[in-house]
Amino acid sequence: MKYNNKYWAFGALGTHETEYTLNIFYSEDILGPYKAHAGNPVKSGIDGIRQAGNFIVENGAIFRPTQNCKNGYGESIMIKKIQILNESEFIEDDYMEIKAGQLRGNNQGISRVHTFNVLNDVVVIDGLYKKFSPVRRVIGYFGKRF
Repeated sequence: MKYNNKYWAFGALGTHETEYTLNIFYSEDILGPYKAHAGNPVKSGIDGIRQAGNFIVENGAIFRPTQNCKNGYGESIMIKKIQILNESEFIEDDYMEIKAGQLRGNNQGISRVHTFNVLNDVVVIDGLYKKFSPVRRVIGYFGKRF
């Protein structure tokens, strides 16, 4: 993302599913070299660390879609609003939450959400939809098709 004449890269690092750290890097050139943010890691935990889509810039405000996996993978998407972003500070606040149960229309039956992207007037949400299939259950039980 380009902001205040710098390119910013956000990345989650983690070794297991219960703890991640959010690290930020910046450069004046998209090809680098990139420098580590003075506050790295700027956040840690299981919710709101991993990216869930591209940054959204609207009327000068920056929003960061993140994965909330606090109570299970794909529990919801948290949209964070970045308040301060510079070489030494990073502050963001919760702006809104998108849960699978809130989706309408053809999206009913989605039990988990993972990605939220916006381009012009198009919104794309990636979700998990489970469908009952007796054949799949049998294949899963025996481990092969017969």
